[in-house]
Amino acid sequence: MKRVCLVLCSAILILYGNAGAAEVTFEDLPLALESYYNGSDGAGGFSSGGAHFNNYYDDTYGPYWEGFSYSNTTDTTMNSYTNDSSAIVGSGKDNSTIYGVGYQGFMGSIPTATFQNEGPVTGCYITNTTYANLAMRDGNSPAKIFGGDTGADPDWFLLTITGKDAGGNETGTVEFYLADFRFDDSADDYIVDEWTPVVLSSLGDVKSLEFTLSSSDNGQYGMNTPAYFAIDNINDQDDDGDGYSEVEGDCDDGNMDVNPDETEMTYNGLDDDCDPATRDDDLDEDGFTAADECNDDDSSIHPNATEVCGDGIDQDCSGSDLSCEDDDDNWLEGCFINVIEGAIE
Repeated sequence: MKRVCLVLCSAILILYGNAGAAEVTFEDLPLALESYYNGSDGAGGFSSGGAHFNNYYDDTYGPYWEGFSYSNTTDTTMNSYTNDSSAIVGSGKDNSTIYGVGYQGFMGSIPTATFQNEGPVTGCYITNTTYANLAMRDGNSPAKIFGGDTGADPDWFLLTITGKDAGGNETGTVEFYLADFRFDDSADDYIVDEWTPVVLSSLGDVKSLEFTLSSSDNGQYGMNTPAYFAIDNINDQDDDGDGYSEVEGDCDDGNMDVNPDETEMTYNGLDDDCDPATRDDDLDEDGFTAADECNDDDSSIHPNATEVCGDGIDQDCSGSDLSCEDDDDNWLEGCFINVIEGAIE
């Protein structure tokens, strides 16, 4: 009965979705191939998936925009302000076509997403733009190479997401580092170059999300690091109704029996608890699955192991323990003894 109720409730959740914000994928926006929308139509913003994204545009001194734009450009190599609308990944999340781009400019237009209805937002996927990523990696005056000449400079590039309710009151903040070079081991330093989930459920019910950028690299006129980020799949939905969306850690959002709250069931071919550290197979980590060896609880037993004769253990999974009478070293020793004994007789 409990199982029937769970399935029914899950079906209702899937049918009606989140009572608050809807999922935003940007795929409902019109865009020619290898192009972007930067607000040049003077609309002051655009809407996608039930959310409105602000935009400021001014061409007094040439095309200039800030706030949000959207793009399908795929340039992952040009380190230039003229390539300000490409995600370093070269596509949207899951190889989708269109994604959003946020820019924190000089006119004070904070990139803001405003939803039709106040409600919880599960999260979103974030990555660097090509321009910001390469400027941090290679430098682009005045932006410095992150880590400096020795790689030891404790540089960072931070995106802060602030939730606000319908009354404009702050509900909380979530921080996401687009680059971080503050680790004791420089091998752990990173610049984000893939779509990365950012969980936002801690913000509670929100009407809007504000995105602000800050950096360790600043100069006379403000932040030197190009103040851009790319965003996709805002408020990723719980498609299977198990209480977790993909952005919240569900590694199979089409199977309600797979989520972070499940207990790992061995040898079923599934990552039930969505934790790669909890092994489904090859429990002894000897490089052989249970189907290819005879004891998956002992790493010293597998087809490549050296067989020890006469110990009652089948180390090499040949089907039986090796008799010492059949062991090559003991056989040679036996022959030598027999020859000596024959010579004495």
